[in-house]
Amino acid sequence: MPSLVRSLKPHLIAIAAVAVAAAARYLLNRVLPPGAVPFITFFPAVVLASWYGGLWPGVTAAVAAYLTADWCFVPPDGLAIVNGNDQALIELAMFSFMAALIVALAHHLHQANARASSAAADADHRG
Repeated sequence: MPSLVRSLKPHLIAIAAVAVAAAARYLLNRVLPPGAVPFITFFPAVVLASWYGGLWPGVTAAVAAYLTADWCFVPPDGLAIVNGNDQALIELAMFSFMAALIVALAHHLHQANARASSAAADADHRG
């Protein structure tokens, strides 16, 4: 059971980061016009999840952020894909692209760190 919890921890952190981002975006509703920058607080959530957990927690955060922002902060209420709002679809596409870029960069960072750790361990073992 501890290994299951350990493997789920990065995904739970991703969901928690998205929840915090949604709360922050909700608080911004007081000062922003309706529908303005619906994804602005969700980028840090994707960055945090990707940095902490790597590829799949980053994907978890990106998908959760996409669905949360689309449902709660992109007018009209509901999913833009269903409503067919062209501006919202463009915003969603841009968020998806940027989130994918963030996740990919963090994944490559994790891979590079793993290779560096492996090389350092090999060097210590040899010498």
